Amino acid sequence: MKSGNIKQFEHLSQFDSIKAFNSSIEQWMVDYKNEFTKGEMIAFNRLKRYAAKVYGVSNISINKLSAVSKELDQGGISRSTFKRMLKKAKQFGIITVYETERNNGSKSTNVYVFNRYAQSEPCPKEVKVEESPVQQQSIGEQLNHPKTHQISKTNNIITKRSILNVPDQFAQYLSAYFTGKEIIELWKCVKHATKYLNHYNLTAKVILGVNAMRNMREQLKEGYRVKKSMFSLYWGIVNKMLDREYKELIVSC
Repeated sequence: MKSGNIKQFEHLSQFDSIKAFNSSIEQWMVDYKNEFTKGEMIAFNRLKRYAAKVYGVSNISINKLSAVSKELDQGGISRSTFKRMLKKAKQFGIITVYETERNNGSKSTNVYVFNRYAQSEPCPKEVKVEESPVQQQSIGEQLNHPKTHQISKTNNIITKRSILNVPDQFAQYLSAYFTGKEIIELWKCVKHATKYLNHYNLTAKVILGVNAMRNMREQLKEGYRVKKSMFSLYWGIVNKMLDREYKELIVSC
């Protein structure tokens, strides 16, 4: 991606107003504010203020942010603090970072895109479903042991409404581990993450969704602890895979 004026990155914005942007940030903070240190929150809010001209998008340099912080915040915030904040924000799915380059091929300032809060879109972090004895097990146990034959037909059958909204290949792969309602919500995560990627057709989305699920299963087998919900974990994995794909594309160009 070529560097340039902030206006050229308007297509990356996920908001139609500053009110929608601020509302989304407030929702993210309900879930993750306690995960940031005091200094990291100052860094986060500084970056947020520079993402108002194009709602939710900023291309300010970390050096400039650090300089501004030294002038306005008591003690100032270092580059390392900004980087730690960005690492966490990317991990939680709050911010997506795009690298840019100048015409001569050298690296330029990154573009920081604030993502719309997942729960405000069709990808919730918590979903109320009818519980069965199997659903009360750990998520790791659910994924390691297919439960198709163990749960009631009411919970396990993917309804006609589900089939209309979820590709068969995706539903079939997940049906051994999740109920129909859960599969619908997981598919919504994939759809929302690829919402602005016009080159992603249905087949590509299915491949992404299945690979992300395999990735999640591996993490759980290795002992990863789910902090929020399996939906937020899955959402984060899908976005990390898309980030990695974008970086590989940039390198190959």
